[in-house]
Amino acid sequence: MTDSWLMNHETDIEKMLNRFTLPDVVYVTKATEDGPLCYGKDRSIHHSHWAVQSHIGRHRTRLVWFSFDNVVASGGVRMDAPHLRSDYLVKKILILVGLGAGESRMFSVKVLQIRGQFYDRLVRWRLSLGIERNDLLRKEHYDAYLETLKGNSLGALPINERLDQVLSDLYSGKRTLDEFYRPAEKNKKQLFNWELLADLLGTTKLALSTSRPFVIELADRLSSLEHPLTERIVNSIIRTDDIKTRDDYSEASVEKLLNLWRLIHRLTVSGLLPVGGLSFNPFEKLTLKQTVRSLNPRLIERTGTLAPEDIIRLLQTACKWAFEYGEYILEAAGTRRGFKHKYWAAHKKNFTSHFDKIRPEGAPRLHHGWTISVFDTESKSDRISLGDAVKHLMTACAIIIASFSARRGGEISMLMSDCISQVGALYYLNVHILKTLQRTEIVPVPQMVVAAVDILKAASGESGASDKPSPLFHVMRQDTSLYFEFTANLKAFAAYNEIPPPEGETEWNFSSHQLRRGAAIYYYYGNDWGQLDNVAHLLRHFDPEMTRIYLTEAISGAIGQLEDELRARSEVVKITKNKELKAWIATIEEELGNLRGMKAEFDEVRVEAYAYRMLAKGKHGLDEAIGHGVKRLKMDREAMIEAAAADIRIKSGANDEETYREALHVRAKRQAANRFLEPVPEGVAHCTANLNGGDDLSLAECNKLAAAGRSPWKSDQPEGRNAKVNLAFSGAYPCLTCIYGVIFRSNQRAIKEKMAAVKATIETAPHEVAASARQAQYDQMMAAYQAAELAARRA
Repeated sequence: MTDSWLMNHETDIEKMLNRFTLPDVVYVTKATEDGPLCYGKDRSIHHSHWAVQSHIGRHRTRLVWFSFDNVVASGGVRMDAPHLRSDYLVKKILILVGLGAGESRMFSVKVLQIRGQFYDRLVRWRLSLGIERNDLLRKEHYDAYLETLKGNSLGALPINERLDQVLSDLYSGKRTLDEFYRPAEKNKKQLFNWELLADLLGTTKLALSTSRPFVIELADRLSSLEHPLTERIVNSIIRTDDIKTRDDYSEASVEKLLNLWRLIHRLTVSGLLPVGGLSFNPFEKLTLKQTVRSLNPRLIERTGTLAPEDIIRLLQTACKWAFEYGEYILEAAGTRRGFKHKYWAAHKKNFTSHFDKIRPEGAPRLHHGWTISVFDTESKSDRISLGDAVKHLMTACAIIIASFSARRGGEISMLMSDCISQVGALYYLNVHILKTLQRTEIVPVPQMVVAAVDILKAASGESGASDKPSPLFHVMRQDTSLYFEFTANLKAFAAYNEIPPPEGETEWNFSSHQLRRGAAIYYYYGNDWGQLDNVAHLLRHFDPEMTRIYLTEAISGAIGQLEDELRARSEVVKITKNKELKAWIATIEEELGNLRGMKAEFDEVRVEAYAYRMLAKGKHGLDEAIGHGVKRLKMDREAMIEAAAADIRIKSGANDEETYREALHVRAKRQAANRFLEPVPEGVAHCTANLNGGDDLSLAECNKLAAAGRSPWKSDQPEGRNAKVNLAFSGAYPCLTCIYGVIFRSNQRAIKEKMAAVKATIETAPHEVAASARQAQYDQMMAAYQAAELAARRA
């Protein structure tokens, strides 16, 4: 049947592939793995290896290869075998569609690599059942495939039976153990030939070598062979580390594997897969999400979020490196670059002596080399290599930038030297969006971010304005660049500086995107940072109102605007089926997902901040707060305590303190969804006004002042119901007298500083009238402060 099918469809398969044009992003192709590279017009869609240029940063690219002749069956059978031509075609179309062919948007290279690997896996499973093509699959086969996703990753294939055959060949002499022995080479400790075994078993080296149960089974079976190489080979494959590995499927992996079935079905229905498609709809009864949940896969262990105190510790250390050690490290790096290799030996001693003398207090002692030899044990014990010092400085600057720009680590790494713009007294960071690579977002940032960018510009050899911007994180040693990978360098930075890990953790488990929460954390917790001199000094001239507008209004506004435009244009696409509009919609949907994710992170910080203020003991908590809004917060807290106690009685009946605290925290976060506790500009108060309705916002003192300040010709017009509080008219006095105002200890400190400043001006007044006016202002503030204290005591 297969031979006759091939005879009838071989020509059709070639024609089907010729319907597509090899995208320009495919930089080079080759017919075989060892074949010559073909560029430009010599590239061919019929070659079995394609390479796409992938951007590592805005200044570096690398080639990512897609192979269409991988091993997919036992005995080393590859996908380009004559009887597997339909799969060869299907995989190419899957990748072509992902690269933008067929009126679709282009996916990232990483996503497409996974797509190709998962199709190889699907073909291996199907062939193990003796089914030659996708169109021969039936619903019962799909149900059987779902069952394999409940087990381990090798469970879909008869691996043990195939291993039996390999060992049988070894016992009978058809194969020898020498074939599986690979003499140790420089920098290669692996002696066992995993590639050969993977080909024979019809899978990949990675799938075999990372499966601990399989490795144990293989070692046990091989140890029974009598051969001079047995012990050496067995010892080379046995793992002695305690690193935990997982052979089961995660929720994300299951979703991606099933998404491949959905894509194949969609391409079949659309006509892009006339051969090798599916004859049924796998998700006719259950959606993809429902199917994933029905399999009950392992949930992803997500990277934890950093608490405010964790980010503060990181930020304090980063500020010290950037603004106290930065000049010292930059001067040392510049000096080192100034000497050629052959003249350097004569200057080592002077270099060390000079920089030891000017070393700032607490700064690391620098070694004269970009690296330190493994044999130089003395230097390793008390000095840091110049290369590592510069990397730590770059990491410190990246922490500062990421913490106040709410961008991904990859987007920070791709910043250019012209990324800062200034409008009046305000600074903005121009961030190139990593996801779509189509636009730049402008984010308000404090001056400390500008200072961090200036340090990086100095490190990369650029200062001042430049006609041709250069990559910000591209720093040279002598003739080669320092490799900078944000997440890896974050871990090294925390380890070197011995920064205590988050509470309950033994080590830092970093992901650079965790720092995106920094801007929101500063907005909600920034008043508590007043005693952190090296942070507070640098933030002194940064208006949190810009952050508030960006976090609470700009992002929500952008989401609403995009949603409206998306709805309108989607209707047009249904009628016109315009290619450009389809591509635009795909891009906007992705950007919407990004904005919603960012908003969700900010909302998470807001909810955590509310719970923190409501439950905290001591100076940061509600018990030491003053103001007319304290009463409503205490009433909310009492209701929350009663609800938490009821939760415990209903659900568990436990009465231990830890269970109660956990229930209380859950209740606080749930309550925060409909409550507000927003910081007021200048750090003088927190506002409890409910912006979702339920509060008469015209009673807010800031809104009263705004109404009083309207132009006379507008004063007789009805104002309508206030939709929000007007924080432009907020301040120490309005918030002290407002029914929605709550002044925590950090706010009280800010107000007392303002009152002290007013009192100091009384004695320096130019005349008695001015002195009386200032005294009256001070008395008014003091009376409002005392009234706020009294209101809190009565609450």
